[in-house]
Amino acid sequence: MPRWIPGVRQEVRDLASQGMTYVEIADELGLDEQQVAMCEDSWQEIHSSYDHTPEDSRPKEFIYEIDEVKAMIGVDLLKQVGDLPDSDIKLLLMHVEGLLETDAEKTKANNLLERIKTSLETN
Repeated sequence: MPRWIPGVRQEVRDLASQGMTYVEIADELGLDEQQVAMCEDSWQEIHSSYDHTPEDSRPKEFIYEIDEVKAMIGVDLLKQVGDLPDSDIKLLLMHVEGLLETDAEKTKANNLLERIKTSLETN
């Protein structure tokens, strides 16, 4: 079942139970008739391979399992980074992605990394 269906299928079901046609439901919810039909089919657990994603949906993201992250990063480093304020974590992520623009931001990120490295070496 496409990921967008669970978010709208109850609304489709409610409107259909009120006697609205697929065309009326599609207009009401900003879907097309095929999407309305797919929502109805999803209640019957009929597989549909049509994977349309509405414009306002989130893009697909690759998400690591937390155990994989711990294995790749190491529990000690994960603890050090996890203890930082959210603003510092965001700064480090932006640094890793090459998104920092100012020298001050880059210097602060490098200082944070050096503090973490020193802390890990002393533990």
